[in-house]
Amino acid sequence: MNLLQLVQALQRESGTGNQAISSVASLSGESLRLLNWVLQADLTIQSLVYDWLYLWVGDATAVTTGIGVNTYAGPSDLNVWDRESFFIDGTAVSVVEDFDRSTFPRTAATGKPNSIYILPNNQLRVYPTPDAAYDITFDYWKKPVQMAVANTSESVIPSQFRYAIVFEALSYYATFENAQEAMAKASQGISTWLPKLEAHQKPGHQGGTLSNGYDFAIQAV
Repeated sequence: MNLLQLVQALQRESGTGNQAISSVASLSGESLRLLNWVLQADLTIQSLVYDWLYLWVGDATAVTTGIGVNTYAGPSDLNVWDRESFFIDGTAVSVVEDFDRSTFPRTAATGKPNSIYILPNNQLRVYPTPDAAYDITFDYWKKPVQMAVANTSESVIPSQFRYAIVFEALSYYATFENAQEAMAKASQGISTWLPKLEAHQKPGHQGGTLSNGYDFAIQAV
């Protein structure tokens, strides 16, 4: 479902309006609220955890060091570094830590960096200070991505799980309207679709909806 289809699905589930929404452009009143709730719901679900598989970026453009420069910014859409992914000129970095001034090496050494420290502002500080141009390669998780307001905009959430967005948005509608039946429908929809998304897109959760052919039984002993 694209953005228009998500808004249309929310309109159907909420039973609002006398005329189906045909475009997300120039909406007002209740229709605009439906649009904003869909956009908010999409970001809310993306923000539940930082390491959704669909937010992971592999083989990012390398950061190339400059001589005498030890601090570097990451990509503009960086949210969290994948700390196990750092290489410097093809050599895995064995030390990747949060920056702590009390433990950061005090020796003014130069050479090929072998340690990376992540600053509070999410920049990288390398040690030793580079004496040449070295390529730092890495993976990372990007920030939640808001859909542009256009009919064909697509969420980064995989398409087969986007009803989670619809029912999350329905819960906002139900709260706004104090509509208990709509809230019950929203809760049921979220409890159906969010676990499916989590099982598919949270690291280590891929067995969550896997049928293993075994029956679960409890026996008294």
